[in-house]
Amino acid sequence: MRRFFIIIAMLLSACAPKLYQNSAAGGMIGLKGVTNEKTKVSELAKAECAKFGKVARVTRFDILSDTASYECVAP
Repeated sequence: MRRFFIIIAMLLSACAPKLYQNSAAGGMIGLKGVTNEKTKVSELAKAECAKFGKVARVTRFDILSDTASYECVAP
């Protein structure tokens, strides 16, 4: 049973967006295998910018590189 949960966790984590870069100015998120990417990117960017006391603004979705860029701006 434990092995089942480990396999499920691995499969679910493969669909999560991956944070490539992050700083107080913004960052880049990998989208490979992500469905409903706009919502997930927005949530991840929001959480990362909150660490710096800022709010996130998604600036670009790049289909060729499967990434999204965002910037952290003052509220």
